[in-house]
Amino acid sequence: MGPSDIDCPGVEIRQGASTFAQSAGDNGSAALSLLYQANFLKFARECALRGGNVTLKVGIEGRVIVGPAGAPGPITLPVRLAVVKEELEPKTIWTKFYMVPVTLPPGEPNVLFTHIEEDMSFPMPPGNELDKYVIYVGFDPDSAALEKKKPTKPAPKAKAKR
Repeated sequence: MGPSDIDCPGVEIRQGASTFAQSAGDNGSAALSLLYQANFLKFARECALRGGNVTLKVGIEGRVIVGPAGAPGPITLPVRLAVVKEELEPKTIWTKFYMVPVTLPPGEPNVLFTHIEEDMSFPMPPGNELDKYVIYVGFDPDSAALEKKKPTKPAPKAKAKR
């Protein structure tokens, strides 16, 4: 094992964040109003030590199942990746939120989606502390709601002429 080879932290699904379901307006039946449901299937990761930093490339694959009220077209899935040092008080080392685009094709009951993050990095922890690090993947609808509420910057006002 060379100096740039390190053991990658494991990938786990964040508790309570393994599925994401989107429903249409209430039509009296929760099951019949389901537009789609997404879940994670597989993960892959690569790690390297570069200049004192751990750099990671993490890939996720999941599936979107079209519900009874679903229709073909584009959707976005709220996904969060995080690196957490698991201790008595867990500490977030790195985190990023993504709106992952997926297109539901006509006539297909489900479709796979992928997302690859190639830009994760953080300082190499001392000793064997990297063993306490976990890469978490999860759906994060709360951050998606915050993204939609972010105010857009108003256009600059033109200066009044005198």
